Amino acid sequence: MRRILLIFCSILLWTTSCKESHKNHKADIIFKGSDFFEQTEIKQLQQLLRLFDAEVCKAANLASNDYLPCYDVFFQQTEQAADEGRIDTGISIESINEIMNQIPKGLKDKIWIWGTSFIYKGDNIPRATAQRDTVPTLLLNIAGAYVKSLEKEVGPMDEGANFYVNRFLQVGDISPSMYQDVFKNYSKYQIQYEQVRLLIAIHYLTILYNQQHLI
Repeated sequence: MRRILLIFCSILLWTTSCKESHKNHKADIIFKGSDFFEQTEIKQLQQLLRLFDAEVCKAANLASNDYLPCYDVFFQQTEQAADEGRIDTGISIESINEIMNQIPKGLKDKIWIWGTSFIYKGDNIPRATAQRDTVPTLLLNIAGAYVKSLEKEVGPMDEGANFYVNRFLQVGDISPSMYQDVFKNYSKYQIQYEQVRLLIAIHYLTILYNQQHLI
């Protein structure tokens, strides 16, 4: 009887420990300091993140008081869309532009650089003779503070971020393997960290901002 009681107590302690661990996993780990951003810029990044969190919850059709369930649904939806050959987050272009418009220019320059891409008009027409338009393109700034922070501060603490930034540094752009990793291996990204969730936010802001010019 005593042995059964001890086993029961051990199971109870283990269960309690697991619940506490899960509870800790849900705790928001705040982006408090950085060698690459001033405190005012960190607050601006946190505001960007709050806006994106709210859009994720809206896309997931869930209340925004707890973002983790929102991201679970959001990741599942984007994965399903990717499996069907689509990039569909459920976040409107208007919302993306509204977030982008609220980011100060100085902070934008630490995250992105601006370039142009070509769109060729017409199906089955050789590019040499096809009419083409130029469209603005948003690219992550490989020499900017954001990428440096990913490399030095975020990557070492998170497996997903580490793959993401190292792959970016190899190719200088958001590569297909980076798309695939965020779509398929999102469980590697510890979104209780604000800095990791910020990576997800900036990843999708970049993709969706550019996508509107290709429609």
